[in-house]
Amino acid sequence: MYSITADDCSFVDPATGTREEIRYLDVGDDGGQIYLVHHHARGKARGGVVLCGSINADREGCLRTLVDIARELAFNGFDVVRFDYRGIGESTGDFDDYCFSDWMQDIEACIGVLREKLPGLPVGLWGIRAGALLASEVFRKAGDGALFCAPMDGQPFLQGILRRSLVNDMLGRPNAKRSSREAIIAALESGELVNVDGYAWSKRLWQDAATHRFVVPADDSRPWQVVDFTDFPRANLGGEHESHRRLSSVGRFWEATPTRVAKDSSLRDITLAWLVSMSDFCNTIAVTLL
Repeated sequence: MYSITADDCSFVDPATGTREEIRYLDVGDDGGQIYLVHHHARGKARGGVVLCGSINADREGCLRTLVDIARELAFNGFDVVRFDYRGIGESTGDFDDYCFSDWMQDIEACIGVLREKLPGLPVGLWGIRAGALLASEVFRKAGDGALFCAPMDGQPFLQGILRRSLVNDMLGRPNAKRSSREAIIAALESGELVNVDGYAWSKRLWQDAATHRFVVPADDSRPWQVVDFTDFPRANLGGEHESHRRLSSVGRFWEATPTRVAKDSSLRDITLAWLVSMSDFCNTIAVTLL
């Protein structure tokens, strides 16, 4: 299903001394490729993590934090893969050709990369915003643990992106003519392509989003946690899963410009603690099986 091209390159991060390898990965049958950065663990790997970023303007807002977390985890002994979904960022393809269902395949392909590199070691999923939604669905059948940061259902997520885009446009161009949110949604549902922050939204994206909902894991057979943020609505976990909730000390960093993102040591600490629990859990299972 996937392969790695010969157009690869790598370099060493001077701050952590870890190697970062850039690859393009073929995914699916449409000829699309995802841009992938593999952060190799310092020393012997303890496990792996796929970082599932968000989409639209969230992609840029989350990027600095994803890079920082990837390097921190690699320094602490975990192989990490971060990537752009097809049609987004450095990956190939047009945004309007893809939807949430396609991007789940991208996550699955990245899990495959780490499974091949780390046979017998745990591989977890770390997702933010739309990435948390997609990771929760993939986690039903793949992954040894998961951390979901600010998860939302598909259409409410898109509605929030659209609302933020309209507010920013109103502040930046107060006298310009613009369509209402209701008119934009009606245009989408009629089949028009709609430009939102430079991304062409399609009817397929809008309709597919309605079929994707954040999936609270049914049991504790694999370690999972949800991270809430101080100024963002809490995820609905149901009373029986409250012990899986963690709280970050900063707000919605994905809405900040990339150069002004606050360093969130609490998110780093939550992530490392979750990874240790995942590694310990998987090691316990391995010992039991032996």
